Order: sequence, then C-alpha cells, then structure tokens
Amino acid sequence: MVILKVPLRVHLDSSLCAQDTVRRRAAAEVERCVVPANYITPMTYIRDLERELRALLAEGDEAKVIRFVKEKALESYRNGLDATALRVEQAAEKLGQSARAS
Repeated sequence: MVILKVPLRVHLDSSLCAQDTVRRRAAAEVERCVVPANYITPMTYIRDLERELRALLAEGDEAKVIRFVKEKALESYRNGLDATALRVEQAAEKLGQSARAS
C-alpha cells in the first residue's frame, strides 16, 4: 500500500494555519483513496457466468440461453434490492442511535 505523507507545520498564530488545515484534509483524502499496488479484484462471478454462457451457446439451444440470462438478470436485480434494503436499515439504525444519544 502506498501512502503519501505531506509535511505539515502548525502555525496557530498565523494565517498559515488555514492552509495547513486544507493540506491536512487533502493528505487525509489521498491516504484514504490510495489502493495497494498489488490489489486484485477477484472476478470469479464474471468468469463463472462467462463459462456457463459459453457452454449454453455451444449447445445451441436458444431457449436455454434466454432462460439462463433472464434468471441471472433477475438474481442480480434481487441482490441489488437486498443491498439497498440493508443500507436503508443501517442508516435508520444510525439515525435511531443518534436520536437516542441526543
């Protein structure tokens, strides 16, 4: 992982303090966004999908291919709905916790 370090000096009694704050925010943003050079996103789902689709295409049965693609699209759609519902639930929990803390 590559992390860029920006030398910072704090000048509390000068106008440079604001510049240092901006620099700190920028450095924190860079550190947060840096992706390790050796990071590899596993794409096994896509590879499996391609393998299954090629096998169906090799069979030559158009109806099977259409049914397969429709099933995969529906599965993906449902996964998206589930993920959205989970995010909404988590946001509601955080809101409830912050309301109780107040």
